[in-house]
Amino acid sequence: MAISKIKKLSLFFLKEQTDAVFQFLQTKKVLELKKENLEKFELSNYAKQSQNFSLYLSKLKKVINVLSRLDKTKKTFMQKLSDRITIEESDFLEPRNVQNLCYNLTKKLNLLDELDLKQIEFSENILDIKPWISIKTDVDALIASKWTRTLAAILPIAEYTDFYAKSIIKPIEIIEVSRTAKEVYFTVTVLFKELEKVKEEIAKYGKILHWEALEGSPLEIYKKLEKCRAVYSKKSQNLQRKIRKNIKYLSEFKVEYDRVFNEWLKDLEKNNTFFGKHIAVITGWIREENVDDLNHDLEEKLETIYLLTEEPDSSDEVPIAFDNAGFFEPFEIVTDLYGRPKYHGGIDPTPFLAPFFILFFGICLGDAGYGAFLIILSCIFLWLFRDNKFAKKSLKLLLFMGCSSLLIGLITGTFFGNLVKFLPESMDFLKNILAKFVLLNPLGDQGALIFLGTSLAIGYLQICFGIILKSWMFIKNRDFKGLILDGLSIFGVQLALMPITLYYVLGIKLLPANIMFGFVILLLMSMGIIAYKEWTANEGIVIKLFWCLYGNYAVITGNFLSDTLSYARLFALGLSGGLLGLAVNEISGVFRPIPFVGVVFMIIVMVIGHLFNLAISFMGAFVHTCRLQYLEFFTKFFESGGREFKPFKRENKYTILS
Repeated sequence: MAISKIKKLSLFFLKEQTDAVFQFLQTKKVLELKKENLEKFELSNYAKQSQNFSLYLSKLKKVINVLSRLDKTKKTFMQKLSDRITIEESDFLEPRNVQNLCYNLTKKLNLLDELDLKQIEFSENILDIKPWISIKTDVDALIASKWTRTLAAILPIAEYTDFYAKSIIKPIEIIEVSRTAKEVYFTVTVLFKELEKVKEEIAKYGKILHWEALEGSPLEIYKKLEKCRAVYSKKSQNLQRKIRKNIKYLSEFKVEYDRVFNEWLKDLEKNNTFFGKHIAVITGWIREENVDDLNHDLEEKLETIYLLTEEPDSSDEVPIAFDNAGFFEPFEIVTDLYGRPKYHGGIDPTPFLAPFFILFFGICLGDAGYGAFLIILSCIFLWLFRDNKFAKKSLKLLLFMGCSSLLIGLITGTFFGNLVKFLPESMDFLKNILAKFVLLNPLGDQGALIFLGTSLAIGYLQICFGIILKSWMFIKNRDFKGLILDGLSIFGVQLALMPITLYYVLGIKLLPANIMFGFVILLLMSMGIIAYKEWTANEGIVIKLFWCLYGNYAVITGNFLSDTLSYARLFALGLSGGLLGLAVNEISGVFRPIPFVGVVFMIIVMVIGHLFNLAISFMGAFVHTCRLQYLEFFTKFFESGGREFKPFKRENKYTILS
């Protein structure tokens, strides 16, 4: 449950072994390759081959997308979710004989795109000419005469109404051809010398149509356009039928895509390989635990190869690999949303945030019914996506969140709001069972105060734990000065203020007076250390005094007051979600007395209402739980700045290797 120890690795091999080495490393999935500046080696150039692969991949992708869209084979919901091809590795590595077919299909698809564009163009022209089909005159005769010019124009209704009155140049004739709810289509005839001024006036609010290239009357043009569109539509349909015949090769195209994509990945890495006259060198990062295994396999499968490892120095940007297993692994997602720690002197916060995160989410959602729903949903999708590593990790996190919500819901007696109240008498046994789990009623006389106090107390403990982790990091890095000035001093203030506030401010005397005196001494000593730190870090009497006061003020108001009170959101979200669920039940219950259809309406309203409440409550619970980790907990000890360890491996989109 920590950051994996990483080694810097250099691999030396003969140039003719390049393909075999990269094939092996891609299968092994333990080495992240990097580019190193070694002047005595010459940089290889696989750029042209990579470009060829990239072009082929784009064509394969286009063919797969179109064939998948044209494939009308009926598939179940489960088949659609897990629509990947299982294939043996030896068969996967063999090139498919589909390259020529792919290029031919790409030409047909390009032609199909052209036909579709033509249809769109004709459709737009048809929409433009349709309002004018009542005009019987040919367009060329309509447009111009010796002294006048006729324009076809469109204006909003309001502007058309006032067009003649507002126009500086009075048109000879305005004829309305048709109109819609918003626009008027009309012709306006003007003297040729006044043409440009009229165009400017119309262009302010509408547009002028350009018919110079058209022949015949608008109706004739409309019919010609319809006929042309029908011709292109028929050509498109015939071409689609020919393309659809290749759906039987869809699986082959998908396998080929994954194979070529992984060849492309290998070429990208080869392009960062350094070649000498006879040997080649690649460098990268590897987990220390995988070094011996990699060395053994290389010696066994590839001779004349040499592996060298060394410790990374402080200037290296070492990738971060977490070493969490079992319960803690899914919570790496929460850490990654914030950022990975630095390798040198960093700490993996995942195992420390996990119990708090799961507890806080359960308090925020806090409904046994919603929790049960999340558990069932996550179990179903865990089975469906059992071959997807990231999906499994995400769904396990969802499963844990569901379990926490179920537990907190049972403790607070919340099951889809107050749905238990609506159960018939025949299910009284279920009511009795659920009632035995209830330990706290947040809506009771004292329940809300206990709920709020518990939320603040848990938050206070997490903040203290964060400061302890910071102190531990100082010890780990042998920074004992930092331990005293920035670790123990802040922890002393945080530890002492809570019992002092309870005893002297709120009058809650949980501890005897002599112990309280010890806490007062601890507080004064801790504040003195903070003042000493600020005094030595600043210059000038006034500045020193200011920072001595402000340093203590910041710790008291920041850590103790502001950060601790921020955990009141647990209480607020937990209470609001339960009240919304209760409101959904009460509203749906109104429909129950309606004869015949009342129960149906009640169920519909209840299902929709609870799904909506679950959605907004889930998002609120997740976002605010993450916020508490990032702003209240991580700020006490965690410093991000690292990046994820990404070993060189196969990346298959459509296939699963057996």
